[in-house]
Amino acid sequence: MIKIVAKNYVKEDKTNEYLELAKELEDAIKKNRTWISKGPLLLWEFDNSNKALAFTVKETNKPGFAHDESSTYYLTLRTQTGTTTKEFPESGTITVSCNDFNGDSIIIPKLYRKDTQIENLVAVAPVIGLNE
Repeated sequence: MIKIVAKNYVKEDKTNEYLELAKELEDAIKKNRTWISKGPLLLWEFDNSNKALAFTVKETNKPGFAHDESSTYYLTLRTQTGTTTKEFPESGTITVSCNDFNGDSIIIPKLYRKDTQIENLVAVAPVIGLNE
C-alpha cells in the first residue's frame, strides 16, 4: 500500500517566501504539472510536426532510491480503452504516435522498473490531455 501525506505549512504571518511557494504549488496542481515519484521523473514532450509523444526518464538522485543499472524501465500509457506497455531502449527515449491512442484523449503515463507490477511503480507523470 502506498500512502501519500501532504501538509501545508503556509500561514499568513510567515514571509512572502512561503506564500510564493504556496502559489507555485497551487499553480502546478491547477495546471497539471505535478509528478509522484520514488526517484526518477517520467518526462514527455509533444512533437507537433509528427503528432507524437516522446518520453524520457530523468534521474533525480533522490535519497532512498537507487536504480539498479541491470533493471529495465517500462512505460505504461493508460487510456479509457486500454493500457500500452513499452520497454525503454538504451537510447532512453520512447516515441509514441498519437494515432496509437485510437482517439482516446486522456493518457496516464507511468514508469516502472523490472516489470509492471504495482510494487515496481516508480513514477506517475502528469496526465496528458490530447486535443484533436
